[in-house]
Amino acid sequence: IVMDVVLACLVICAALGTSAGRPLPPFHLKCEGNPVGLSSKQDLRHPNRISPLFATDRPNPLFSWTVAHTERGARQNALQLVVAKDHEMAKQFWDSGVLATSNDSIRYSGPPLGSGQLYFWIVRWWDNEGRVAQSREVGHFMTGVMDPRDWSPAQWITAPSTISSLPRMFKSIPTSKPIAQAVLFASGLGYSRIYVNGADLHRISDPPIALNPGWTNYEVRVPYSVYDITIYLRNRNPATVEVLLGIGWRDTSVYPYRDVTPPVPDTSARVLRAILNITYSDGTFQSIVTDGTWSAGTTPYISDSIYDGETYDARQGGGASVVGQALVVSGPSGQMYLPSIPYIAETGSDAPVAIYRLASDASKQIVDFGNNTAGVCRINVAGLASGTVVQMRHAEVPQHPPYGPQDGSLYYDNLRSAKQTDVYTCNGSDTTYQPSFTYHGFRYAEVTGYPRDLSPADIVKVNVHSNLLPNGQLHTSDPTLLAIQASVVRGQLSNLMSVPTDCDQRDERLGWMGDAGLSSDSMLLNFHMDSFFPHYAQLMADDQMKGPSLPDVVPFYRYGTRPADPSWGAAFPQLVWALYHYYGDLATAKALYPSVMAYMQFMLSTIPSSGIGNMYGYYGDWVPPPPQPKVGISFTSAFSFLLNVKQTLELAQALGQQSDVVTLTFVFVTQSASFNKAFFDGKSYSSGLQITYVLPLYLGIVPADSHDAVVANFLNQFVGSDRTHVTSGIIGTKFLLPVLSMVNRSDLALEVVQQMDYPSWGFMVFNTLEPATTVWELWNAHNGSAGMDSRNHHMFSSVSGWMMTDMVGLTLPRHGGEKGFKELEFHPARYLDLSDASVSFQHPKPVHFSWRRDGGVQCAKSPESPQGLRVSCGPAGGGHGQGAPLVTLLGGDMTCNSLIGD
Repeated sequence: IVMDVVLACLVICAALGTSAGRPLPPFHLKCEGNPVGLSSKQDLRHPNRISPLFATDRPNPLFSWTVAHTERGARQNALQLVVAKDHEMAKQFWDSGVLATSNDSIRYSGPPLGSGQLYFWIVRWWDNEGRVAQSREVGHFMTGVMDPRDWSPAQWITAPSTISSLPRMFKSIPTSKPIAQAVLFASGLGYSRIYVNGADLHRISDPPIALNPGWTNYEVRVPYSVYDITIYLRNRNPATVEVLLGIGWRDTSVYPYRDVTPPVPDTSARVLRAILNITYSDGTFQSIVTDGTWSAGTTPYISDSIYDGETYDARQGGGASVVGQALVVSGPSGQMYLPSIPYIAETGSDAPVAIYRLASDASKQIVDFGNNTAGVCRINVAGLASGTVVQMRHAEVPQHPPYGPQDGSLYYDNLRSAKQTDVYTCNGSDTTYQPSFTYHGFRYAEVTGYPRDLSPADIVKVNVHSNLLPNGQLHTSDPTLLAIQASVVRGQLSNLMSVPTDCDQRDERLGWMGDAGLSSDSMLLNFHMDSFFPHYAQLMADDQMKGPSLPDVVPFYRYGTRPADPSWGAAFPQLVWALYHYYGDLATAKALYPSVMAYMQFMLSTIPSSGIGNMYGYYGDWVPPPPQPKVGISFTSAFSFLLNVKQTLELAQALGQQSDVVTLTFVFVTQSASFNKAFFDGKSYSSGLQITYVLPLYLGIVPADSHDAVVANFLNQFVGSDRTHVTSGIIGTKFLLPVLSMVNRSDLALEVVQQMDYPSWGFMVFNTLEPATTVWELWNAHNGSAGMDSRNHHMFSSVSGWMMTDMVGLTLPRHGGEKGFKELEFHPARYLDLSDASVSFQHPKPVHFSWRRDGGVQCAKSPESPQGLRVSCGPAGGGHGQGAPLVTLLGGDMTCNSLIGD
């Protein structure tokens, strides 16, 4: 049956009209993938701009930007980047000269950069007609400690055992002369909070810094931060620098090393290493470092734990605190480095949507904040008598059968051993309390000890996560799809805590590689990940210090195994490839390619003599929806290895590694044949489960003479016994929707996403027992296992990536073609039950694509088209490589006519 002809009008319009062509000022200025554009000098004068100025200790930082033109088809012919020591660009430090290139990035290659210096930069670009445009914003970057030897005088210090509370390390510094500049370099582990003359550098940052520094394998890499504290030292003599040390991820009794004993004893969890460089107005210089002359003191923080929460006794503050001398210790053995990633910040807040007292226990007040996210509560304690103890216990959902009675009380069993409890003892004078050295995953808080009825003005949830800018925006006429997308974004942000964690609430919150790899595509589309993911990929390479293998968890603490399950270790090549595929990032690929190849060679060595069909593994297609069975682990291990080979082959081709191209091609061909020999019977794969069709189809390894029959068998089963529902765990689900689009059945993929009964994303969001605001760990979380039942896990969030590309009708070339949004394919959508859809991205290039259905006509347009974007018209139905031939256009309008049929 042939349906009506649908006319898809794809109109590609210039960004700012069709007047006489001219290049536009470069925008989205970035340094090492971080936004650094300053609109005016006032940005620097405002106190809140001091702490969060971007800083790097790379000797050759990468500058990047985006360019656009009013004339379609215009091209960049040249660029020039200028670095100066002042915002007005008068004190020029380096000029790249005019370079004949179409690149929209360049590495610094000027004179050596000084430590703790603030630099500014602008960029100009010329089009193919010789017209030039200069950035209106001025980029900036601050430098860290540029010579690692400068850290040598600074010693690791800790508090003596007489300090039983969370310690503070402090020093009084005479500053008798006028100060020109003061820069503090500090590594306070596990987490630190820094005060200068009483000013909380974290609180005055914009947005406020929540938990700093980030988490690493401290025996390889030790993070530090940079603060320009000039305005806080001027006119203060003496000046006091004070650092509070939370334990963070340094508690080895909770987060033990999973590898052998560290090479250097590191027995003190709470340690500080710092350098304060002061330049006086008369040109003299002073450097103060951490050593045995620093003092240590107690604080009101009685205890702190990421899992268990914080206990704070406000009565213990002030001058009565115990003071002792700092102890010099060995500290972690890793190299000092300045992470070029957004810090963990307080990014917003949620007000209560409901507050009630438990009927069974009126002393407990339950606060519902409406959304399940990571953060802490800020509570009003003004007017509460000294000695009043207020406790806040955090949970994701209220209790209900089968976990317990549905009486309004909260459900804590899925937290396992994590207490998620903050306790505050009032001093009679404080007005608010907000924990500083912990975070929780929660929608609900149980408050006890509060002597009056809570009002919405008394308590608020402060959301905490890495301060990542949003990238993609999705809109569609279907509210179910919008709710699913919102739950994905909310859940992903909750688990981006300097590393991508699996969950944000129970006694885990670790960098499980499987979760990160499966979510990487959608995260790259949802957020600006161009600094976060290269950093995490480097941490993966760091955990190869024991050899070429990788662990399941990075950094490798508490849980996991080495070598990783092949589907977990797969995250390393996947992440490096995805950065190239989506962002065109070859710099990360070039830097980490040797580590990726070492991992691939190791994985090749693990294939047994009996063949790839017997590959090892531990987890496989994790948590398919009950009562569905799980496919054999060797099947998913073999798939993940082959996918990694294919991804690494593409990286080798892009990097010109020809010998590796030959080797990887041979490995892929021979091992694909081995896969088919082990699992394919000529009609179906392995056990015939949904996943066994999806994975080989995605790899493209189904024998050509059997391809159509395999697709037919897959679709017959999918619409028959599978009822267009997911039957797979995290691996099969990741690739199900793209494969349906690849075989020209995006309509069925949409049907999967729109399902409202179990198991489905719609069921998570709209079930009546506990409607979700984030994606669950289990399809059956509403009646699953108490021991592993997170309501905020991003491992099923790959649905977002499909909705933002294939569903809307915008795709990147899967094989070949230019990467990084330099080549896009628009194709007519095939959905009769969506009236409109749109998607827009800021990075790596600003792109907007939208369509609406008007009777039998589907009209689509892209009002933005930055220079260097190649647009193609693809086949109907969201297919790839089938249907109408692609027509590549570099300019003008485009119309695609397609006959859509069954």
